[in-house]
Amino acid sequence: MTTTASISTPTTTTTPIARARASSKARAVRGGRVVRRCGGHPSSSRDVETETEIAVAVEARAAAAVPPPSRREILSAAAAGLLATSSAIAAEDEEGVFVVAPPGASSSSSSSSSYPTIAAAVDAARASSLSTATIRLAPGTYPERVVILPASSKNPTQALAIESAEGVGSTPGIGDEQAIAAAQRCVVEHVTDDPYEATFEVAEDVVGGVFLRNITVRHSSPSVANNYAVFARPRSALRLDGCDVSSATGSGVVGEGADVTVAGCYIHDVKTHGVALYGDLLGEFGGGRVLGTLIARPGRDGVLIRDGAAGVVDQCEIADAGAFGVELVDPREGSEVTGCVIRGSKNKAGIGFGGVGAEDNVLVKGNKVTR
Repeated sequence: MTTTASISTPTTTTTPIARARASSKARAVRGGRVVRRCGGHPSSSRDVETETEIAVAVEARAAAAVPPPSRREILSAAAAGLLATSSAIAAEDEEGVFVVAPPGASSSSSSSSSYPTIAAAVDAARASSLSTATIRLAPGTYPERVVILPASSKNPTQALAIESAEGVGSTPGIGDEQAIAAAQRCVVEHVTDDPYEATFEVAEDVVGGVFLRNITVRHSSPSVANNYAVFARPRSALRLDGCDVSSATGSGVVGEGADVTVAGCYIHDVKTHGVALYGDLLGEFGGGRVLGTLIARPGRDGVLIRDGAAGVVDQCEIADAGAFGVELVDPREGSEVTGCVIRGSKNKAGIGFGGVGAEDNVLVKGNKVTR
């Protein structure tokens, strides 16, 4: 028996964050005044309302309306699609589980039904008609690159999880070394002389969602661009829970025009950015959430949000970044940096802004920055 789960399909219209804020995008109330934002057509003098009239109308609507969502509710809504699907996968029966044992595994870790590589198990899952599938990894080291393509026409929205057989369902808190230990017993590494090769790559249009849980990712691939340990391409959805990620040559987790969530992870010792969220070419879609994650010793930014991406960074700890703890360059409205601890960043401001209107599109609240 399988459990049907759905995930919001990425489109170029709205993200979960944008949908939660859509009703307030056209105007904002500041100190009792209504400030019109760009996006509407110029009004004639006949159509222009006075500030008093607008304020009265806003108050009347507010009295009859449902209270606007809190920041926490917006954050929860933003992650709901991926989280709901992740929970459904965890409840999947054995029919939807594909077991993988590493090279040289003992008989206790492998069986006649085990797949020899993660890629082989992914191919088998994708060829099935299952709505959700789980690739379960026995402890050990897997020296391979995993590229996840869209599911077959039998079930194009199939949700796929790749997880450690140990510590299933556990998510570490910030700096929780014991909880992350389960991930460190299951290592997927890709060390190559070929450029542009991530250890995990989610192809374009993988809309059913890919979930990496409680595994360690190691990466080295020489290239100037697209040098990432974990990479989600446009119009795909990716979530990492309780993972340990590092890259000797590039960034840790990157989404380009994708929906990416990083929750309870340990990202460290990367040459460039810990997490980078980029918008698509039109700046209309792309972004995600970095939640309760420890990022240590990134060569550049701990978290970078740019090129029209909308990102939420909440309750994270970022230590010893080579540039900013969090940097936002041309972010889309709805971006937030809240409740984070940033220490030892080379740029002492800790949080940096760049591009047109960056500071107007970002909520920054409750963060602590120390040298």
